[in-house]
Amino acid sequence: MVRAGYAHIIDPELIASAAAAAAGERPHGLVRLKQNRSRVTYEVMLSGGRRAYLKAETRTPGKSFSLALEAWALEQAAAVGVPVPAPLALDCSESRFPFRWLLLSALPGVHLTDANLGPVQEAAVLRECGEFLTRLHGIRTDGFGPLDDELYLSTGIVRGSEASWRSFILRQARSDAGLLAGAGLLSESEAEGCLTAVAAGVPEREQGWLTHGDFDRGHVFVNPATGRLLGVIDFGARESADPEWELSWPSIFDTEEAAAATMQGYREAGGRLNPAVLDCYILVRLLWLTRWRHDAADPAAGAAWQRLQARLSANADRRA
Repeated sequence: MVRAGYAHIIDPELIASAAAAAAGERPHGLVRLKQNRSRVTYEVMLSGGRRAYLKAETRTPGKSFSLALEAWALEQAAAVGVPVPAPLALDCSESRFPFRWLLLSALPGVHLTDANLGPVQEAAVLRECGEFLTRLHGIRTDGFGPLDDELYLSTGIVRGSEASWRSFILRQARSDAGLLAGAGLLSESEAEGCLTAVAAGVPEREQGWLTHGDFDRGHVFVNPATGRLLGVIDFGARESADPEWELSWPSIFDTEEAAAATMQGYREAGGRLNPAVLDCYILVRLLWLTRWRHDAADPAAGAAWQRLQARLSANADRRA
């Protein structure tokens, strides 16, 4: 029995049974890697030293399923030459097991964050990642925001869950700015200034682009001995969005040097980025990050607030 919204406490025996059904053999080891309330990822040890990864997700209030379209996004990425794990098996029926699951091939190598590469080697890897993102962004998608798994499973249609990109971003910014003002982290005038800046910067779109949705160094695998890029993982947050929205994420979560290298590779490969739109999205991301860390009582909340204040000061200086 698995209670809704508690993927992290799924009985490992059920995970092993799902892996056995997909791989055709009983795994001889499981290691739980990532987890939250709705999703959990296990490394699966198979015979002959082979490995795979099994992702499972449960029904959770306020959370949407993602595995069916994660598998689809991986297939699209592979088709345009982006090195990614291969979907090996997928079951979204919830008929045999009380969760949905996806079995993925294992990439060789290690996370870029654990490879201890020198700055020149790491920058080269991230420039190559930037080039791969331009390929991914060549795939146009309908609708906006997170892709809708249920629509895809019932109709085969791939579409973002939001009808308007501009309304989607403005709504997110308005919610986060309002909550930060209510918590005393922004003054009313600062919150209003944020919304004015976002309204001036976010474009309307008729169609989106397929994006990874969560790209940063932690999702890049390399050979630590050679520094060669081996692949990009974890398309669980795949979206229909702007390229600038994609590149605003590493601008928040990676180092300044890492984000710059990724954007350099993106532009060198012919990708176009509008600096004003990118700045707008960085502000939206900082509003979300500050609010999220404050709500979670994260020790890094203060640093996020300082980055947000610096962004607001820079915006004020540009207006002056």
